Formats: sequence, structure tokens, C-alpha cells
Amino acid sequence: MFENARRHLVLHGLTTVVLTAVAATTVTSAAFGDGLFEKIKKQGEVTVATEAAYYPFEFVENGKIVGYDEEILHMIVKDWGVKLKQLDLPFTGILPGLLEKKYDFVATALLINPERAVKYAITMPVAASKVGIVKRKGDKKVTSVSDLKGLVIGTDPPTGGPAQILLRYVEDLKKQGKQPQDIRYFQASPDLFQA
Repeated sequence: MFENARRHLVLHGLTTVVLTAVAATTVTSAAFGDGLFEKIKKQGEVTVATEAAYYPFEFVENGKIVGYDEEILHMIVKDWGVKLKQLDLPFTGILPGLLEKKYDFVATALLINPERAVKYAITMPVAASKVGIVKRKGDKKVTSVSDLKGLVIGTDPPTGGPAQILLRYVEDLKKQGKQPQDIRYFQASPDLFQA
């Protein structure tokens, strides 16, 4: 990551970037106010969506989801006295799936932004995260964000927090005549890093 990129991104409207452990139901139903908790208790099972790709918060080790958020999730489920049905899904479908009630809530690393804060009930942050640029080891052509001119950049889908920050930054680059050649979107972080 580049210090200049972090400083620039923070100065251009990124109020708080944090990771959360659990996002419950939508705010419009006032987080469990619509009887969701009672439904979970009655069924004896809670269905939770996760993208286990964000070490140390949630990741797969020996075929099992582990990590800090995972430990919090298990404490909550144990306290409720219900079984956990956990789905490991690509992040792009997690929040839309929550709105469609495909699962009861989400437990995954999540950037909090104003759009999400209005739409979802989100727990208190458990960590702060900086958004930055990752490049291949040994790549000497990119030493600052200005060097992105004419390059192909990969990011998460446009609805993701980092992509929204990148798109705002690209608008500034365009004004300076330094825009990237292309922006390519990837469904999951492992796909992005592999590319």
C-alpha cells in the first residue's frame, strides 16, 4: 500500500472505514424488531452469510471457517442456544441476499459507508481498516497513485466499499488527464488477487 494513496483516499470523503462482525436485519424493520429473533429461537437454527476471505476476521483453515468474527459469531449463537447454518458466499451476493431474506443475518468483514449505514443495522465496529493499493511484488512501475495512468486496475464490484472509493479517485485522475486504461471488477477477493 502507498502512504500517498491512503492519505488521498481518506481526504476525499472516506469518513470511517471499519470492519464489522455482524450485520442484522434491515433498519426498516428495526433490527430484530420484526420478530426475527423469535423466529430463530423457534426454529432452533440461525442462517448466516459470510465471505470467509478476510484474514484474520474470517477465513478458511483446514476446511473450516475460523477467525475473530467467527469466534464472536459462535459466542452469540451459543448464547442463543440455537444451531448455526453458515453459508460461505461471494461478497457481491451477501447484502442483496440479506434484503431478499435468504438468510437471517450477515457475519463478515464489511466496510461501513453512508449508503450501508442507512440501509442496514450494523454492529459496533471491531477494527479500523485503511483502503489502499496492492501491486505485484517487484513491480517497479507503480510507486505512487499517479502511476496508475493508463493501467488496468482490478477491484471489487462497483457496489463494494473499496470500488466506490476507487471510482471517486478515478474521477479526480480524469480531471488531471491521468485516468487508468480500464477498471475490471471481480466477484471475490481471491479472484481479484489471483488476477
